[in-house]
Amino acid sequence: MTFSIIATDVNSGEVGCAVASKYLAIGAVTPWVRAGVGAVATQAMGVVAGNGERVLTALAAGADPAEAINQTLAVDVDAEIRQLGAVTADGRAAAFSGAGCVDWVGHITGAGFSVQGNMLADEGVLVAMRDAFLATSGPLPERLM
Repeated sequence: MTFSIIATDVNSGEVGCAVASKYLAIGAVTPWVRAGVGAVATQAMGVVAGNGERVLTALAAGADPAEAINQTLAVDVDAEIRQLGAVTADGRAAAFSGAGCVDWVGHITGAGFSVQGNMLADEGVLVAMRDAFLATSGPLPERLM
């Protein structure tokens, strides 16, 4: 299983990502964060770390998150086994969960955040992540954890 959250704090200007997985060293491939631009989580089958950089580059060039994800997946021949989430520094968010990912798979986006996961017990994992993030106050790193 893998589950992650990406978020921004528009007041402080911080962006970040937190991820947990059975995949060893997931932190080397899932989180992609660029100050002043946004954060991306790339995960699921055969993680393509370059997808994170491609989404960030598109965001930096002015694409909205959904457009950045769509542009990135358009050149990925295995897009249906990928999962991507993106949030901009100004709080726009989007996500994609491919139809070929292992169940349970899905995502929840909202103002300034996206949670996504695959191989989960059910949607309750993401609902709990969202609710905990929204109910927690303080600095963004603490809210992500």
